[in-house]
Amino acid sequence: GSSASQEHTFKAVCLPLVNQMMSGTSSCLFVLGTQNSGRSYTLFGTDEALIYKAAEVLLENCYDKELRVSASEVYIDTVVDLIADEEASPLSLLETPIMSLLDLEFLLEEIEKNSACSSKFHKIISLKLCKDTQTFSSIAFAKLISFENVSSCSSDLNYEEKRNFARTFNAVSEFVLQQSNS
Repeated sequence: GSSASQEHTFKAVCLPLVNQMMSGTSSCLFVLGTQNSGRSYTLFGTDEALIYKAAEVLLENCYDKELRVSASEVYIDTVVDLIADEEASPLSLLETPIMSLLDLEFLLEEIEKNSACSSKFHKIISLKLCKDTQTFSSIAFAKLISFENVSSCSSDLNYEEKRNFARTFNAVSEFVLQQSNS
């Protein structure tokens, strides 16, 4: 709920996924909400955010594997790599290794600079555990837009915009699936 602490949310929702990730299972954590509901803050906002807490657990417990980060924004059929700052396919996203939470903090700052800051884009930041250049498992943190966000951009949504909104959700699903299999 809106009164849950970051720590409670991490333990109840994210930590089970991180534990599965350490066992080799990939997953995705979706956050959906209206503008200004705290999605960015919950996922990426502070050193208490879910991605930081997940990275902390992984860095402390998976010393035999490399932790990598990829980041993208998705709208309809367009995927933008937020690390390379260019259009890309889900299978060609740049992955950056991180060795510490400070590395993650600097990388998230760069990702934010490259972000479109548009309420029409879904943002997906993935943590991947890799061993011998192969992906062992991953967790995608997906900040999804809601229909309310799209309609707040324009009071008169036409049929095409509504259809694009639905297509974007399909694209995100396909994107996450491709990412987890790569």
